[in-house]
Amino acid sequence: MFAPGCASSGGPIPNPQGQSSPGDAEWDDLDAAISWTATEHELGILGFEDQSPETRVYELNTLRGDPVYIQFSREEKVSPYESTPVEITVQYGFFGDERREQAIIQTLQSRLARLSAID
Repeated sequence: MFAPGCASSGGPIPNPQGQSSPGDAEWDDLDAAISWTATEHELGILGFEDQSPETRVYELNTLRGDPVYIQFSREEKVSPYESTPVEITVQYGFFGDERREQAIIQTLQSRLARLSAID
């Protein structure tokens, strides 16, 4: 799945400038939710970066090689097994694609809710 501290395509991963939406997540479920979402939306996972204890950004790409960035931000660091409010931000492509960004956010929210119910 992911290697701890996994790096991306080389440089720092930029903060996404796309659509945002609130959600709830257990921090330890983020990798699983990203894997599910990548499969559902035919995206390749390049890696992730913990920009701070409260912010993680994933770098993915489309089949055409366009970048997709997904950021999870939380107000404060809590146990990785405790559900906490998060802000999910997605940027699809170089210039954004609102429809695809919203679809990815909805998939992530749904998957995170299901994963939270399992624990």
